[in-house]
Amino acid sequence: MAINALFFLAVGLFLAVNGYGLQATQPDATLTMLSVASGEEATFAEWIRQHSQLR
Repeated sequence: MAINALFFLAVGLFLAVNGYGLQATQPDATLTMLSVASGEEATFAEWIRQHSQLR
């Protein structure tokens, strides 16, 4: 699970460097990372698009 946490932090950092931020609740982010861990990576890209916002 630690790898998933690092992955999520890296995504957040990438977005921040490019002027974006994630707008999601803690439970939503947790459920999304669990789905990524179970092999649903394709849906993660869409989730990022839906929950990222220009700062």
